[in-house]
Amino acid sequence: FAAVIAASLAYTPTAHQQGTATSLVATYFGLVNEIMEFIDPNTTAVAASLSSWDNSIAGGVADSIVVFRLVTNVDVMLTATSQEVFTLPVGGGSAYLATYYQISASGNGSTGTGFLTASNGTGVDLAGDGGDFVYVGGGSTAWETVNSETAATFLAGGETITHINKSGAALLTVTIRGVNGEDAGANSDNTEAPEAGTYTADLSLLATVL
Repeated sequence: FAAVIAASLAYTPTAHQQGTATSLVATYFGLVNEIMEFIDPNTTAVAASLSSWDNSIAGGVADSIVVFRLVTNVDVMLTATSQEVFTLPVGGGSAYLATYYQISASGNGSTGTGFLTASNGTGVDLAGDGGDFVYVGGGSTAWETVNSETAATFLAGGETITHINKSGAALLTVTIRGVNGEDAGANSDNTEAPEAGTYTADLSLLATVL
């Protein structure tokens, strides 16, 4: 909070100025700067274990979920400056999981700070149903063909978080989903179990004042 003081003087002379009282009127202004800050943005969540090579049964999907708070008193554009697929170093190379990203906000941009309904369709889950995941890569060519998937950019073009008065923060939930990117169908010779281990992925989000 920054305070800027501006004083204006009001003086009305009279016919007999000597000994006449004068008054001083001072107007004070409180200036609030634009505020935008992530709270606990570096929290890492441990995913549920991927326990099956078959994506169509229980245990074939693992979600890593991070919830953090964006404090803001202005409209914000949210973009992803970098996004990684789930990766596991193996020997001199790496193993991957087919990776999806999804984000949701506690507000709807109408009654609370968050994404507007009109922003749907680019990985922003507005209905709270866990949908609108964006596939960013990691699957084999055979897996992508069977599942009709093409790698895309998460938060492509950015998404607007609309600030609502007296709603100065939004809880943002980011979900990163990993599935076996070698499961090209139950009867496919390309079906393989993923390498065992802990896969990691980093996501960098940038909030910019609009």
